Amino acid sequence: MRLTDAIFARMVVDVRSILAALPSEQKADLDGEFLTAIAEQPNEILKCAMYLFLGYLDGATQFAQSCGGGGSDNSLPWGRKEDENDRRFAYRCMMQAHRMMKPSHPKRGLGGR
Repeated sequence: MRLTDAIFARMVVDVRSILAALPSEQKADLDGEFLTAIAEQPNEILKCAMYLFLGYLDGATQFAQSCGGGGSDNSLPWGRKEDENDRRFAYRCMMQAHRMMKPSHPKRGLGGR
């Protein structure tokens, strides 16, 4: 776990520096993507993914909403698939947490109606 923590922390630092060096046009293309989100709120996405991995769906939804995310549609089935190993399930949890942490309504520009 310590090795994973160290690698993940280093990855976040690297992604942040890469994003900082990108021209603004390219940054706009990445808005809302996983790497941008993990650079901006890594602890929140990890915590939400942890709730999902442990089966606390209501906890994950409430946590995501408390952080400004849209939460989740609880009508969809969620959980580990029978043939799914820990690594694959953890990956799905991270991707689902990323989706849950996104605001439910996209931000509007100044001239939006």
